Parts: sequence; C-alpha cells; structure tokens
Amino acid sequence: SDLGVLISSELSGDFERLVFNCLQGVEEEYDEEVHTDEKAEEDAEKFYDAGQGEWGTDEKGLFNILCCSPVEHLENINSSYVDKYGYSLSKAIEKELDGLIQEAALYHLNMKLKPFETMAGQIKKACAGFGSDEFALTSHIIRFQQVLSDVNAAHEEMYEKTIVDRIESEVGGDYLKLLRTIVEYSI
Repeated sequence: SDLGVLISSELSGDFERLVFNCLQGVEEEYDEEVHTDEKAEEDAEKFYDAGQGEWGTDEKGLFNILCCSPVEHLENINSSYVDKYGYSLSKAIEKELDGLIQEAALYHLNMKLKPFETMAGQIKKACAGFGSDEFALTSHIIRFQQVLSDVNAAHEEMYEKTIVDRIESEVGGDYLKLLRTIVEYSI
C-alpha cells in the first residue's frame, strides 16, 4: 500500500501536513555560502510572517522551514528570530499552534536544536505519572541506544539523576534488568 494513501487515511488537517512535510521535505545539506546570516534573517521573517505576522497561521510555511532547514541554519534562524522578535521559535510555535500539532512541531524543532535534551525529556515523560509507559520507555531506550551516552549526560544535567536511576525507581524485575543492561552497555 502507498504510504501517502495510508497517511491520508489515518491523519488529517495540520498534523497530516506536518507528517507529509517531514516525509517529502528533504532536509537541505548545510552550505555556508547559501545558509548565510542574511538567509537566516530572511527565513526568520518568513517564519514570523507564516505565524505571528498573519491573520491565521500558514502551517505549511512553518513546517517547510522546520523540516527542510539544516540544523546549523535552523540554529541561526532561531538566533535571528530571538534578536528580531524577542522570543524563540519554540515560543512562536507555542503561540501559533495547539494540541497534537504543537507537540509534534515542538518535538521536531527540539530534536534538531537540542536532540539529547529532547530524548532525555521523552524518557522522563515515559516514566511520569502513575505507572510507567513501558512501551514508550522501551522504545526510547532502544531508539536512542546509539547516542544514549549523550542522552544520559543530558538527563543527569536536567534532572540530577541518571537514566539508570530513573528506571530503577520506576520498574522492577526482569524488565529492569533488561533495561539496565541495555543502558549500561550503551553508556
């Protein structure tokens, strides 16, 4: 079955547009001759115009910048945005979007701008509340395994405990042994 057809049958609205943008919008390769400070200022203004600067929000314009900009350029766009408008792209997204689409757009932005902190937050979120979301916790530990050392450092800095400390306080038995082994091997 065609992925586009499947996505269209399962998603709708802004969330569907964001997912399609992420799938179709190839992140440009960073080129300092193309991705200049002037280009960052121009893209910061486009981001503003697509959101705060218009009646209604041009989600496609926001998503295009988020999905297609290389990390280095997105960092420069964020700096230009802060300089010109007084707050970050994250804050702009919080002001312009809501619900699931806001959460998805922030996740995408943060995975580019501060990936290890974002991953650490996902691990904490999987353990938050009454009982742990074991599926999410396992998924994050496995998915982030290649960079778990950096994620653990971010987690420890943000929450003053290691990932092992967190999972030891949340789960037990063979499941704990398995996760602890994966984490300790990876860090």
